[in-house]
Amino acid sequence: MPGLSPSTSQPDLAVPGEPTSEMVKDKRTPDEHATLNSDINTNKLLSKIDLDDPEEREAALPVLVRKIAGQNNYIIDPVTASNIIAGHDDWLPDLLVMEWRAGSFKKVRRLSERPLCILADMFT
Repeated sequence: MPGLSPSTSQPDLAVPGEPTSEMVKDKRTPDEHATLNSDINTNKLLSKIDLDDPEEREAALPVLVRKIAGQNNYIIDPVTASNIIAGHDDWLPDLLVMEWRAGSFKKVRRLSERPLCILADMFT
């Protein structure tokens, strides 16, 4: 079931005005999110990425998408992760980087429980 914004009964969107960024209802506790965030933030490969370097960032985003999908029990290959990003390149890379800088991937995790992995199924 999609998440609904309590004030408007509208779908909860990761990116305002972007209907494909609809998130599912949050099922995790703050502690669970913190543990999952820590798993990504302490990843040896991802922690070395310079987010201000466009080439490094572009190469690392599929790794990040795969890691988050894995936290939701979806296994996707690198090509599928790249295709997911390319299919939503008007908003998804910016959302990933914004959450990466903040060290919290709650929105992307909620997003990947539904739309991202449904898209992944289309690419496989």
